[in-house]
Amino acid sequence: MLEGPLGNYRFSGFFEYKAWVGGLNTLMGSRVGKQIYSFSDGGLLTLKDPIMEISGFIKGDRALNFTGQMTITDHINKLDVVVTYNPPTQGTSGGGMLKAFKKKLWGGNPKD
Repeated sequence: MLEGPLGNYRFSGFFEYKAWVGGLNTLMGSRVGKQIYSFSDGGLLTLKDPIMEISGFIKGDRALNFTGQMTITDHINKLDVVVTYNPPTQGTSGGGMLKAFKKKLWGGNPKD
């Protein structure tokens, strides 16, 4: 739990880190759990994190990117904000180089 000055806000909850291999050159991970932000005016928010992708371990420049979605829920006003990181460009389904490599190995059209 963290509290702001004068009790203006409070962060509480829990999370754990999950990580997995995203490709030959990539490690992916996220925080899973419940993150709660409460404010002295009665506001109450929860947060769900996006996925982090770290690439460049073997080849290329090391880079940190976010993918997927982050959701912020305002429970008092019944609002959800969804932020999408690195969405596929128009006319593509996403997946990048690894998806094309998998298609070559196991068949199929890499443009799917």
